[in-house]
Amino acid sequence: MRRLDLEADALSRAQTAERDARPRPESALPSAGDLDESGFEDDAAVYGPDVAHTLLEPSRRPDGGHGDDPERGRRAMQSVLVRLVKPHDRLSLLFTPPFNKTTRDPGYVKGYPPGTRENGGQYTHAATWTVWAYARLGDGEQAAALFDLLNPIFHSDSEEKAAVYRVEPYVICADVYSQAPFIRRGGWTWYTGSAAWMYCLGLEAILGFKKIGDKLYIDPVIPPDWDGFEIRYQFGDSEYLIHVDNPEHVSKNIRQIILDGNSLNELSIPLVDDHLEHRVVVTMGNSGE
Repeated sequence: MRRLDLEADALSRAQTAERDARPRPESALPSAGDLDESGFEDDAAVYGPDVAHTLLEPSRRPDGGHGDDPERGRRAMQSVLVRLVKPHDRLSLLFTPPFNKTTRDPGYVKGYPPGTRENGGQYTHAATWTVWAYARLGDGEQAAALFDLLNPIFHSDSEEKAAVYRVEPYVICADVYSQAPFIRRGGWTWYTGSAAWMYCLGLEAILGFKKIGDKLYIDPVIPPDWDGFEIRYQFGDSEYLIHVDNPEHVSKNIRQIILDGNSLNELSIPLVDDHLEHRVVVTMGNSGE
């Protein structure tokens, strides 16, 4: 059985390499004016022309796929915001429109009813990447707004909304339906993948909390109207009480970090398990101004 598994894996890799090596026509590549349209079939043909789909492409970077060109990244994410995010319905779609009547078969995704799961619904695992992209672009206001849009609490904070959503408001849904008559109905709940991404999104991308080895980094991207926030972090038997101040009401940028009354030269906090309580004050603002 182990040998068969290895052979199947090798065959799959070979087929993938062959497919990826096929040249794609220049017209199939996303243009600067329409960065988000890039759907391809296995034979490298552009998907269409009978269907014009706008999609989140998971192989792209979380800043719109253009980390070396922030302006192109912003334009790409603006297309996502306009075409895939539906504030009125509290939805962030995987792509639109759903596959329904097509001349070519896109595969298993069409097996779902239109607007359900990967077939043009909100696939929350991927929707978190949209929020992460706005955080990477430094837009804390938009990142926080989209985080709230995905938050299940706000799908059920009234009797009317709860009657439509119809699933638990305290766990993340894998998917939310996007087509009538089931718009805004929650799908598969208790889904650990999207829950884990949502947790990391809030803690790492928005609050900027990152632990690397024995160092802690606090680099938030938040709405500018926030005065700040607090984090209580347990490191072994030590406790770090972290207070983030935003006196200039910026979305990002750390001006100063003070640990136990001493200003740090680097924008990292050394972690020590010394059984003591440590106080950290992080001040956001424009450096040197």
